[in-house]
Amino acid sequence: MNLAHIKEVINKNRFESVIGAASLLVIITVFFMQPIAQDPAYHNFADTNSYYGIANALNVLSNLPFLIVGIFGLYCFRSARGINASVQLRYMFAWFFAGVSLTAFGSAYYHLEPNNTTLVWDRLPMTIAFMAFFCIVVANYMSARVASVALIPLLVFGVASVVYWHYIDDLRLYALVQFLPILLMCLILIFRSSSTLPKKYVFWTIAFYALSKLAELLDQQIYDVLYVISGHSLKHMLAAMAPFVVALFLYKQADR
Repeated sequence: MNLAHIKEVINKNRFESVIGAASLLVIITVFFMQPIAQDPAYHNFADTNSYYGIANALNVLSNLPFLIVGIFGLYCFRSARGINASVQLRYMFAWFFAGVSLTAFGSAYYHLEPNNTTLVWDRLPMTIAFMAFFCIVVANYMSARVASVALIPLLVFGVASVVYWHYIDDLRLYALVQFLPILLMCLILIFRSSSTLPKKYVFWTIAFYALSKLAELLDQQIYDVLYVISGHSLKHMLAAMAPFVVALFLYKQADR
């Protein structure tokens, strides 16, 4: 059975049902897991150097690309062809780039004094960006109406996952917010096509985010090799490339 035949079978049985079943399976699996507490060692970053009175300077300053990309993206979507014609897409792109912009402030604030309390402000805007981008993909590859209806509930769920972790010290909901949309978007890229948002932009957005997570895991190892920059600082730069890909797509659509 080749991929084309699998696509045909899934299309006949409604792809939306497949997405729903996959989501339900992952959610049930996660909630059968033991609660996941925040590891205190998460706050121990490789590069703790201070410059010009800024604690953990490079981990703080490397968040600047989020602000630049967020503002650039907000500028681009306002003049992109086809975007202004869809109120739903306007809201999704606005939430996405607003979340990216706010991540610059939240993450910088966290890295000035890393602890669980300041980490809340790092994660909150990221959940906004995660959920908004997922809705953008659903709108372009599946249904704009479904994405529009789901946008606010998903944004609320994203924020709630951080609040839940903060008060209960259980990362399961936050893990769902981070990784379930990526899984679903990969399925969407395999089985769906879009005439408005080419797959390469979604692919590279996901790829840069995946690379940023790898850099985060190799924080100390990268710092030991490069010395001038740690894996976590590099993570910020790679993660900022993910929304930049989306902004680049909008820039190419702009009427100039």
